Amino acid sequence: MRWAAIVLSAVTLTGCGSTKAEPKASPQQGDASKLVVQPAGQLGRWRKLLLSPDTQTYLGQWSGECETQTAYFVPAGGGKPRPVTGHASDESIALGWVGRRARILVPRAACGSQFGKPGIYLVDRAGHAILVKRLKSRLGGP
Repeated sequence: MRWAAIVLSAVTLTGCGSTKAEPKASPQQGDASKLVVQPAGQLGRWRKLLLSPDTQTYLGQWSGECETQTAYFVPAGGGKPRPVTGHASDESIALGWVGRRARILVPRAACGSQFGKPGIYLVDRAGHAILVKRLKSRLGGP
């Protein structure tokens, strides 16, 4: 959106018939268009990446085979993503950050394995998890 406004302004200022090339703006530090994240599996895709408050780690949401959802820690400087729960087969949903801890939802497992009881957890980068709110398992729900 921002680039479209810059291009429109450049065309307006220089005129439609101008052959003068406008200088390109350099990407700013942390430009999301430059971020390359390794796939977490052979099948699936990244659905979202949430940068930690200290800008060291992303909390990523991977939608894998059979739409199994798994939250991952992704180093901001590059490197291999690792599951927040410690196991890629555990179903988990990335909700955000609370300080230096990832906030994840662990639903009742449908396709993957189960990490603890269904509920909301705070997990630090070392893998220590605290159950914050337990959720009652319901058919067709978390």
